[in-house]
Amino acid sequence: MFLIGLLAVAVAACSTSTPEVPATVDIPTVVEDITIVDEENTTSVDPAALDHAFSGIATTDLSAAEAEGLSFMREEEKLARDVYLMLYEQWGIRISQNIAKAEETHMSAVAGLLERYGLPDPAADTAVGVFANPELQALYDQLMEEGSKSLADALREGALVEEVDIVDLENYIEQTDNEDLILVYQNLLKGSYNHLRAFTSTLEKQTGEIYQLQLLESDA
Repeated sequence: MFLIGLLAVAVAACSTSTPEVPATVDIPTVVEDITIVDEENTTSVDPAALDHAFSGIATTDLSAAEAEGLSFMREEEKLARDVYLMLYEQWGIRISQNIAKAEETHMSAVAGLLERYGLPDPAADTAVGVFANPELQALYDQLMEEGSKSLADALREGALVEEVDIVDLENYIEQTDNEDLILVYQNLLKGSYNHLRAFTSTLEKQTGEIYQLQLLESDA
């Protein structure tokens, strides 16, 4: 994905940036809400609601681009989970642990689409921090290197991962007319906006720093 190169640049930049004004983002309206949101904005996909939604949607043929997008998003959601798990182990950030659990449900939602369309799962039986996609592997390694420097860096990396999720999900939504893909992607998008807010608010509470968006516009 072209965005990985941009994110790699942003990873290095965000560890030294000090914004002067807060950035705000609006959570998009979803076609059908299949998420559970707690008081900390941790947003999980409800498996029962997802199954019910799938039961009312007929499958259609996927293009090669749609199939590749599902495979990529399965591992990108895994990247988010794995980064947050490891940063929690190092820094003990509760929000990181909570969002890692939510990302597990995001992974499962995409896995459900892969199974629904008979597509291979690149994240099946893979260990934490291991990815089939070499670009995602390199990105994970870089995120972990930066996030291991300090608590503030760890929180910035968490927010940055959510930004890249948002951009990729928005691109994939624009590229498909499949109702079930749009359903899952829009709900994952809602989760990414919520998690972005959770990381940035925690960064401000813990360090006094206001996060500067790296990939999104401030009026996103």
